[in-house]
Amino acid sequence: MSEINLLKSELTDDSPLSFLPKGQTSLFIVVGLVILEMLVYGGLLFYDQSLHNQAKELDKKVADNSLEVARFDADKKLAISSQRQINNINVLLARHVYWSEFFKELEKYTHKDSFYTSLGVSESDRVVLVSGVSKSITTLAKLVAGLKQAPSITDVLIQSSNLNLSGDGGYTFNLEVDFSHKILEKNAEK
Repeated sequence: MSEINLLKSELTDDSPLSFLPKGQTSLFIVVGLVILEMLVYGGLLFYDQSLHNQAKELDKKVADNSLEVARFDADKKLAISSQRQINNINVLLARHVYWSEFFKELEKYTHKDSFYTSLGVSESDRVVLVSGVSKSITTLAKLVAGLKQAPSITDVLIQSSNLNLSGDGGYTFNLEVDFSHKILEKNAEK
């Protein structure tokens, strides 16, 4: 049987690929697809390189920020350490005992013919243990009476008294002096 072409020859020439020579259409399509694939591949390579550069820049910024944070962290640690030292000093000053007023008062009410050889303090019991030498037993009595007149001294007890055998004469003594804690406070210092 013979073939019958029912299509008009005008219609067959109006195909979208009619500009291509007959028989090579598939070759041009394959070449076009290869070029298109190469363009897409090149675009992907360019995009990948762009992303890689952006990642490098971000890594550099993160490293710079990490260094800055580390520097601030060191400054923060230094500031915290300094603040702790200041707090320790404030605690020490708050608990500090101001002895100068007590010693001024002890000196003021001490008889001129008596002197102290040692001094021990029990702050918690508010007691000062004093050892010394007096010229006579009368001088020792005047010393005790004078100390009892001091406003911050609440009581004076003679623990012992002996004749001084060192050759200087007089009497050695050991006194227990009770005092008011208010004289040791900061506002008592003038």
